Order: sequence, then C-alpha cells, then structure tokens
Amino acid sequence: MVETVVEALQNAISVENRGPVFLDQRLEPVDMSWAQIYRESEHRARCFRALGLEKGDRLGMIVSDQQEFVLSFLGALLAGAVPVPMYPPFTSGIDAYIERIAGILSSAEAYYLLAFKGIAPFMDRLRARVPTLKRLIIPNDFSVLSDQQLEAHAKPVSIVPDDTCLLQFTSGSTSHPKGVMVTHTNLISNIGSIYRRLGNNSAPDLLVNWLPLYHDFGLIGSFILSVIYHAQIVFIPTMAFALRPRIWMETVHRYRATITASTNFGLELAVKHTARIQQLDLSCLRVIVIGAEPINPDNARHFIETFSIAGLRSEALTPAYGMAEATLGITTGSPEQNLRTIRLDRQIYEEENRMVEVSESDPKNTLEVVSCGRTIPDHAVGIMDEQGTLLPEGQVGEVVFKGASTTAGYFGKTDATRRLFHEGWLKSGDLGSLLGGELYISGRLKDLIIIAGRNYHPHAIEWIVENVPGIRSASVAAFSIPGYGTERLVIVAECESCKNPQALKKKVKECVQHDMGLSPFDVVLIKPWSLPKTSSGKLKRRETRIAYESGTLDCL
Repeated sequence: MVETVVEALQNAISVENRGPVFLDQRLEPVDMSWAQIYRESEHRARCFRALGLEKGDRLGMIVSDQQEFVLSFLGALLAGAVPVPMYPPFTSGIDAYIERIAGILSSAEAYYLLAFKGIAPFMDRLRARVPTLKRLIIPNDFSVLSDQQLEAHAKPVSIVPDDTCLLQFTSGSTSHPKGVMVTHTNLISNIGSIYRRLGNNSAPDLLVNWLPLYHDFGLIGSFILSVIYHAQIVFIPTMAFALRPRIWMETVHRYRATITASTNFGLELAVKHTARIQQLDLSCLRVIVIGAEPINPDNARHFIETFSIAGLRSEALTPAYGMAEATLGITTGSPEQNLRTIRLDRQIYEEENRMVEVSESDPKNTLEVVSCGRTIPDHAVGIMDEQGTLLPEGQVGEVVFKGASTTAGYFGKTDATRRLFHEGWLKSGDLGSLLGGELYISGRLKDLIIIAGRNYHPHAIEWIVENVPGIRSASVAAFSIPGYGTERLVIVAECESCKNPQALKKKVKECVQHDMGLSPFDVVLIKPWSLPKTSSGKLKRRETRIAYESGTLDCL
C-alpha cells in the first residue's frame, strides 16, 4: 500500500486502467488516462510554485468545474501546498457568501486563493478580512508562465505521510466551521479500511460520482479513493444532477458502474425524477454508499423497491456513518447484507436513554433507526456518557472513535482541538448506541429537544412533517424554544405551493400530534429554498431558531 496520495498519483504513470471521465453539463464525456492526469497535475504543480506557493502554504479553492478541480487539487498536492476546498457561490446572497469564505480563509491563514474570475471584484474585501491572503490565482494565469519559469520549479517536492494533505472545513451545522487537518496517513488509512470493508471485486471497480468535490463525501469517498486505487471514475456535474436527477442511474447503467454514493436526499430525488426505470440495467452495482446521519429508513426502502425492477440488488445499499474529524468513514455496512433497521420502545429510549427492540410498529410507541454497520477495520468505536465513561451495548450516549484515521485536530484552534478528545477518543457530538456490534445513530447532542423531561430528536419530527402533502422534502427544521415549565416545539417548513396556509399548518400539527404525541407550539411556513443550510445541504437548526426568534424568516 502506498503511504501518500502523491505516491499513488506518481504510480499512475504506468497504470493501464482507464482513467477519469468528466461529463459536461450536456453530459458529453472528456476522457483522460491516469498518465495524463499525472502529467497535467505535475504541470499545475510547477505553475503554483512559479506563482509563489511553497510547501505547507494553504491554497483556498473555489472551483466548480470538476476537471479543473481535480487537476488543480492534485497539482497543489504535488507542489506541497495544502488545498482548502470551498463551495462555490449560489444564485443569491453574495454578501453573506463573501463573509463566509473570508472566515474560512482567515481561519486557514490562507496565502493564495484559486478561483474563477468572478471573485476578483471582491478581493479587496477578502484581503481586509484575511491578513495572510497574498493573491488571487485565476486558472488563466497558468498560460502566461514561460517555459523557463516552469523549468526552474521542475524538482519534485518531498512529501511525507504525516504532512497535512488538506484542510477539510466542517459543515458548520451546529457551530462555526473549523479546519480539520487531514494528513496523508489519515487518508490512506481511512480509504484503505473503507475499501476493505466494501469487499474486493473480481474486476476493477468503476465509480460514478455526482457529489460535490468541495465536500469530504465526494472529495475523499469517491475522487481520492479513485486516485489511490487507480479506479476509473465518471464525474457527473453536481448541478446537472440537481437539475436532472435521472442522469445518476442512467450514467450507472451506461458505464456499468460498480460503486456509487449518495446522500439521503439524493435517493429521494432519484426516485422522484427517474423515468423508464425498466429500461435500465443496474445489476452491475455492487455498492451504493449512503452517508447521512441518521438515514431515513422509508427513503432507503423506497429507493430499493423502485429500482429493483432495474435489477438493483437490495444488498447494494450500504449505510455508512462518518465525520470530517475522522477523515471520512467511521462505520459502514456490508455489501452482503440487506438494509438493517430496528424498532425501539420510544418511551424507554426517550426517558431512559436505552435501546430496547420491540415488534410493534405504531410510530407513537416506537422509533425506527437504521444500522450504519460496523467499525471500519483497524479502528474502534464506542459510546460514552457525559462523565467520559464508556457505556455497554444498548445504552445511548455520544459516539466516540479512535484509530489512524483520526485527525490531529483543528488548524490554529488549540482549545477546540482539546475539547474534541477525551482520553484518546475522538468525540463526535452525535448520539447513538451499539447493538450486536453495529452502530445506530439517533441525532446530535446539541439538537436535542427536551419537552416534559423527555428527549426528542428533531429528525424524527421532521420526517413526519415531510410526508405532509405540500411540504418540501428535506426542508423542515424542528427545534425548541424556552417555555413556561418546559420547552416549546417549533416547526419551520418550506412550502411547495400553498393556497391555504392555515389548513396546511393545521395538517402538520395533526400529523405530529398523531405520530409523536406532541403538540407543536408554532408551525411556520416559509418560501422554497429559504431554510438555512450548510454548503453540503445539512439543516442549520440553530440558525433557523435564531431567525425565528428575531422574526427574519422568509415567511409566506
């Protein structure tokens, strides 16, 4: 096994496997061999060094084109720089976007920013907020460098396993984003363990990826995995998938992919928007890694049922759990087993923090959770209480993790790094339990809703509301506010089309009362695409609550 991502890339020169395929917005392919990928990346490395980058310099990256991202990211690694991937701007809110990326660049103490030309008008604002920032690099800048300038930087930079490979900023769903230091050792260990768990294929694997490369799921779980194992990978532009979700399974069919990955929401989009399913052949897929915490069992089952007519094996759907601080994966399911869920006694779970399995299916009395599989090889996972004591199976507490995949900490944040660990265990901030050696995730510590002494996890309430006709999927936030004697439940939901808001609010309250035995204090309907979310699509419940309390939600 190689020791660094750079070593894996250098070995690509002699690889005969087919290399990456980059689809454009019209789904026209651009094929590159691994040898071409290396040569182009090595050229970028010389360009970066000629422009002033030195080993260890942080390089902010706002690059939406996947081919450009891949070549620039690998070029930065070859130059010894530390890439800091950031999400590109969306259609609105440019002021808030500039403030957010300024915060990331400042936290990373970035010296350079690689971005498209549209960022140039905002450089004065960024420099004012980021004292370390030296210059903006536009990809076109590479073309003006002379052969003599590039030749002066032809000598390879020495890279060792403990060097920081990248800074992966956390999503910021419950706090300000922090830069996780991911070393080459972390990446090689984590990807190697995940790939072993997913099993060996008799023929070379082929990946299809639509996930954004600025997020660790797409960046590490698909792209860097393909680099280390020299596997062919087909890149679908994320925006193309968002506009036409059917192209995901159509691309799997066309290229005979064996591995792909998705979020919970991606499953739902594929089900809703894929037509003529019977014309697809998905029997080639051996693994679909699903990363969401927690995973909605109804969505997963619906996906399996929908695409089974196209030959999709039910065992292919492989739930996983992870976090940026663990590089990527902590646990995964096995491609040899079907989706596993258990129904818990809701009262015992919410009042005593214990998982007791029952056969009853009434949602008022039970809670269904999905198994995220077992710990990846050569690592350990546990459940810890607030006093730092490891709990036995069946007890609910904070998920903790240890192993070679664990980060050394957050860049430049000593106190936050210290709080991240307890006696060598990485604290996830997530609630879960172990049963039969498998991990079941139930929510985040900071998102707990406590009403009349009982603990409720917001996702359980949000899933109920999402099923109400007229409410947009994956666009509901449940949280609590102070009340007299106990907390009050508030639900904020995006509405697809609402001719009668009061009737829809009443329906939401009735469904939550029926399924959970809870009476919402308030239901707020807001316009589509206005719910605060992270760049990776996670709900920002805390920010939503602040907007609710300040009266700044974009209400209907």
